[in-house]
Amino acid sequence: MINRLTILLCLTTLIVSCTSVEAKTRPVLHEIEGYSPRLQDSPSAIVEEIDEHSSEDSSGTELTATFWKANSFARMHEKEVTDLKIARDARTYFSASVDGFISWYTAEGFVDTWQISNIPVKQIAPHPDGTVIAAYESDGFSVHRVSVWDVMQKKRLYAKRFRDSVTSISWSARGTYLFVGNTSVEGITTLDGNTGSLKTVFAKSPGIVSFAATGASETNIITYGPSGRIVYTDIQKGTERAEYPGPTSLVNTVLFANGLSLAGYKDGQIYIVETTTGRTLRTVSTPIPVFSAAETDADILWFSKDEEGRIILHDGSDNRILPDTFADNEITAVTVNTSNVFIGTSQGAVYSCKRNNPANQDSTFTAVTAHRITRIDDIHSDGARLFVLSDGALFISSGPGRPPVFAFDRIEGNRVRMHEGELFFWSTTRTAPFVKTSLDGDTRTILHEPVDSIRSVQLTGRYASLVEGSRLITVVDIDTSRVAFTYQGAGIQDAVLIHTNKLIVSKSYTTISPFVLQYIHTETGETVPLKADGDLCYGLKLSQTELNESVLHAFLVRKNDSGAQTELIKISVDHETAAQAIIKPEAAYGDEDLTAYSAYDGKGLFTTLGKTSVTALYTENGTQKRFNRASSLPERVIAMDSYMVTLNHDGSITWYRMNSSVPEISAVFTDKHMWMEY
Repeated sequence: MINRLTILLCLTTLIVSCTSVEAKTRPVLHEIEGYSPRLQDSPSAIVEEIDEHSSEDSSGTELTATFWKANSFARMHEKEVTDLKIARDARTYFSASVDGFISWYTAEGFVDTWQISNIPVKQIAPHPDGTVIAAYESDGFSVHRVSVWDVMQKKRLYAKRFRDSVTSISWSARGTYLFVGNTSVEGITTLDGNTGSLKTVFAKSPGIVSFAATGASETNIITYGPSGRIVYTDIQKGTERAEYPGPTSLVNTVLFANGLSLAGYKDGQIYIVETTTGRTLRTVSTPIPVFSAAETDADILWFSKDEEGRIILHDGSDNRILPDTFADNEITAVTVNTSNVFIGTSQGAVYSCKRNNPANQDSTFTAVTAHRITRIDDIHSDGARLFVLSDGALFISSGPGRPPVFAFDRIEGNRVRMHEGELFFWSTTRTAPFVKTSLDGDTRTILHEPVDSIRSVQLTGRYASLVEGSRLITVVDIDTSRVAFTYQGAGIQDAVLIHTNKLIVSKSYTTISPFVLQYIHTETGETVPLKADGDLCYGLKLSQTELNESVLHAFLVRKNDSGAQTELIKISVDHETAAQAIIKPEAAYGDEDLTAYSAYDGKGLFTTLGKTSVTALYTENGTQKRFNRASSLPERVIAMDSYMVTLNHDGSITWYRMNSSVPEISAVFTDKHMWMEY
């Protein structure tokens, strides 16, 4: 049974796409009574209000599709825009970001956004027909992956992982081939555009390729690389037709003037190079290494700064001063068609403006993406109600379709747990007190002042086990605030009190303490390693407990020369013989996953292991169910009586009914402090 679950989870996380069949519905905006920038000082809502009104219909303002696209869901990237590319139809364009999202747009404005990765998307390349996009995902260190996505279905078609960093991705003119320039010995990999299978095009390696493009007939390809070589290759024969020496080490290369010129950046200058000779036609000095050109443009569009620090857009004879909006908002990406300029920024926004305005006039820019969300920091549940923590305020929801009730605010923390009728708050990002409150927030008790941010909190009976930083465990009596036990070590991840005097600890491998699971007797100080071989154990939590036995789950990462594997393990502990815990794998993912999460509801184990979606494992009958993901990847999961809820990477939440695998609705706080369901 365990083997079957392991194999199935590996297949679903590694092979299947991240498709969601979430139905598109018009969004609804709700005001939250008692909570807004103007009303935050009003009396807090009473917790019981949500139960009294849970059966009533809540009125929301339904937005028209036009207003929705133009205003509400035209959402900015959470982080820097890394790339902007326009499709061959010159009407569809895409943006990529460090936040792992790809957004797409048409001439009418914002269309949709979709998270394809939990690591940055460095480059994108739209297929010529605009319905498929290739993306280069990389953490800048060990992960270099090119994935290809169906834009309309939000489905990954195929992916290929590279050992070396990728320098460029581009499609042939008809989409027959996908070219991936990289820093390997070969310098470029050619994939079949439809299947992702390897194709042989170059009889001789052109060297490291940082730019590649074909003619309209796909009979020839031009490549350029750091060596400065401009090479023309016959695609059918694989032979070089011509080679010209050009300037070396140019980056951000673009082709324009109907293929007769290319531009690249180096050492504060843009080089304009003739592709049929390799001769440098001219250079342009600029501190902003961002420029673009349409295929038919005679010259490039680029940016500079004047003596007053203002940014100037240069587009042929058109020189325009950019608005003050860009003064503290670095331009990080740009693309153009014959009539528009599209600009991406370091703050995640995308702007557009018309080309060919009268010379020396200020530009009129339109914010294509204008709105941020106020992130939801954490969620927890007592089974019937969902507790939502956002920006220092607590809200309570009884389900989708109605706004949550504002409970109270002024919370110094980004994590919440409910335990035995009380709420507990702490911070994982800064040094803040560990606090206990009543459900209405009127009674607040500081239980502990930590010496560092709190990595992990586990609540057992009337005790809380805290991990401060990565070196200190503190067990606190939550009735008296008394510190009952402390322990110092290295690389500590989690600590779970399974009995009044028995503690199970997960940690990372160190040369001094190579055991990633330990049992500690809090009265005698006895420390015994548990038999779990690996490099890191994290996410340790109590799943269920009986009179003499406890069951815990955790994630175990193992590394070797060929790669890494992450296992979801079950730890069965007899209180009398805790040092002889039985450890068994429940599921496995054939790669490293350092952010997986699990939740147990008494029947099944819900996990985000695999970095794509939530899978429910029902170990008693050996079955599992995979929940289709929403627009953002799930980060944490909570099991309720009737719902499963995910907290997503972008700070939104998504509701699922337990008997369905399809997202019912997603929700988030807007930057105007309204509740938005979509």
